[in-house]
Amino acid sequence: MVLNPLLTLITLPLFFADVYHDGDFVITDAYPYFAAIRFWSVTFAFTSLVYFFFATKDFMPQHKPMPKFAAIKIVVFLSFWQSILFAALNHFSVIPHTELWTSDEVATGLQNFIVCIEMYLVALAHRWVFSDEPYIPASGRWGLRSWAVLHVLSISDVIDATSDVIRHVSPLGASSPKLQEPPTPN
Repeated sequence: MVLNPLLTLITLPLFFADVYHDGDFVITDAYPYFAAIRFWSVTFAFTSLVYFFFATKDFMPQHKPMPKFAAIKIVVFLSFWQSILFAALNHFSVIPHTELWTSDEVATGLQNFIVCIEMYLVALAHRWVFSDEPYIPASGRWGLRSWAVLHVLSISDVIDATSDVIRHVSPLGASSPKLQEPPTPN
C-alpha cells in the first residue's frame, strides 16, 4: 500500500529523464530494479496474507475464508505477473511487430485484453464469494432490490444539492439579484 504509490512517484521523474522504460530489462534502465522491488513487495505481502489466513481460518469457518482469500489474491497475482511476463516476452522479441503496431503496443494490447477477460471472470467469482445473502433483510431480496432501483432513479439528491448551491452561492454580476443568506441560529 505504501511502496507501490511511492515507486510510482519515483518513476515519474525517471521516466521524464529517459531513465525508466516500462518493460526494458536493460541493466542501465530503472525498470528491472523497480520490477524486482515490486516482486519482493508482492511476495512479502502474499506471504504475510498466507500466514494471516492460516492463523485465523479456524476462527471464521462460517465466513468461508479460503475462497475470499483466493479471489482477492488472484487479482494481484494476475495483474502483476502478467505485466512482467508480457514485458519479458516483448523484451526477448517473442512478441513480433505487426504492420500496424509495434511489439510494445501488441504486448500492451494483449495484456489489457487478457486482463479485461480475467476481471470479468473475477467479478463473477467475487459475486459468488462475497455474497450479499447475510445482509438481505427479512422482507426478502425483492424489497432490497426495489429500494436500490428506486434510490438510483431518484433525483432527490440532485435537487438537494442544487438547492444547497443556490442557497449558498450568490450569482456574480451587479445586475443579478442577490440571494438571501440563510438564517443564522441564535
